[in-house]
Amino acid sequence: MKPKRKQFFAAVLAACILGSASMPVSAAVSMKNSPANEQFYEQVQNVISDYWQDDYGTEIRFTAGQTGAQVDGKMVGHEIGCEVTEDGDFLISAETFADVTGEALLCKEENPEASDFQTMCLTVQSPEMPIIGSEYGAVQTIEDSSGLYILQFDNARDTQEAYETFSRMEGVEIVGDEQSAEETPENPNDPLLPAETIAEEFGYEIIGQDEDSITFTKSFQTMRLIVDSPKHTIRGSDYGAVQSIEDGNGIYILQFVSVEDTKSAYESLSALPGVVVEEDQVISLEEVKEEAPTDTQAFQHRSWGAKRIGADQWISKMTLEQKQQQVVVAVLDTGVSASHTDFQGKLLGGISVMDKDETFDQHSHGTHVAGTVVDLTQGTNVKIMPVQVLDPVTGRGTTLSAALGVQWASEHGADVINMSLTARTGPISDSHYLEQTVKQAVENKVVVVAAAGNDAASTDPYCPAHIPELLCVSAVDSKDQFADFSNYGPAVDLAAPGVEIESAVPNGYGCKSGTSMAAPHVSAAAALVKSALPDATSSKIGSLLTE
Repeated sequence: MKPKRKQFFAAVLAACILGSASMPVSAAVSMKNSPANEQFYEQVQNVISDYWQDDYGTEIRFTAGQTGAQVDGKMVGHEIGCEVTEDGDFLISAETFADVTGEALLCKEENPEASDFQTMCLTVQSPEMPIIGSEYGAVQTIEDSSGLYILQFDNARDTQEAYETFSRMEGVEIVGDEQSAEETPENPNDPLLPAETIAEEFGYEIIGQDEDSITFTKSFQTMRLIVDSPKHTIRGSDYGAVQSIEDGNGIYILQFVSVEDTKSAYESLSALPGVVVEEDQVISLEEVKEEAPTDTQAFQHRSWGAKRIGADQWISKMTLEQKQQQVVVAVLDTGVSASHTDFQGKLLGGISVMDKDETFDQHSHGTHVAGTVVDLTQGTNVKIMPVQVLDPVTGRGTTLSAALGVQWASEHGADVINMSLTARTGPISDSHYLEQTVKQAVENKVVVVAAAGNDAASTDPYCPAHIPELLCVSAVDSKDQFADFSNYGPAVDLAAPGVEIESAVPNGYGCKSGTSMAAPHVSAAAALVKSALPDATSSKIGSLLTE
């Protein structure tokens, strides 16, 4: 839609809806919750909290010739980690990959008691004869298709014995260790290996690549499975689970203590007829930058998007009854800073799916998102329901925590749900459980809004963005230009202001950019329409916003 017509559309839509016959006014209705539901929530909260790891990550992107890698959009590492051959094949530095992912670093474990072979690692070239590392005492072996082998040992003696053995073998060359410095490349313990080899050895999957970059993700890192088995009883202990939770409707949450056990159970359960199994994937928030907080002057419209979407035009045409109509926007995020002056009289009781004592936001993302909704709905009775589905410090969560948040918010009176977060579904699993909870919420007349994501890519593999029942939002800047970071594709329903958006943060105000910032503009607009049409279905509100 052309910029000049946006303002016209906002005014006409407001006149058509708000100027129609008097609208029924009804309070937000909370669905009754059974004790079984509440028990399920509590059990899942506990298991997420008990097995939570702060170093969860969603994706690692290496770019040829670039230092380090992007880990969930942030640059990590200090060495060049990726090259592309003339044939277009990606070669990845094993050392840099281990460094940026936090995995065990091959060939860097030092033995301070040994004067020789302190790395306990040998790099061997053997193009003609296969090398089976365990036969020479190696505890781990990495190989590539050219006959290059990296052998890791757990003591200096075994390393020295293997070195002496390889030195006597014809057709075998030791190309990297501290005893053969003259034959050693610049970084002998950091060879560049094919991306497929790196992925296999470190337990990652390749989920995308273009001419100069390649993206990895890790499956089963939460060591948790979500199983939908409506007809068959699942006993988690039969599959190696240390904890099993069931909701009474055929949904099972199985917790394991190793990636290997999780993967084995996934394969076994996937083979059962009528059973849908998925890993509990890691999700993250969707912002691309943060600027220093600004002053704490009296509250006015902070977001330039307020004017752009015609929020004041809409509100000025609402009747008093419509302005007093309570509408609840559940913000599924890192929590909300309840002490901020912008939220006085605006917050309802919420929940921390992360099993925290309160929904206080230490990160700032959730506060910023909620602040945008409040900013755009001034003068109305729009309330914020904080639902903490992301860790309040790291900004990480899982598809299970998001699904639980959707379900809880829908059952506790939310009219609109905002999810400024994404999980990138990999080759191992999809997001069946989250999709089902979103569909159920929409059937209950809840408008669900989600950020498209910030990878400048198609939304197809991103959840919840790809779910057709919700409103997927991409971002534009103040000149109505599509944001260069924004995801795109047929799943996107709307674009909204998402570049340099000023809003509340725990210590004042700050600017952030991302589809995370665009989504609450649509959530606020949906809440204003809901104020006028409290009985409208979510699809009706969605169609009014997208027409």
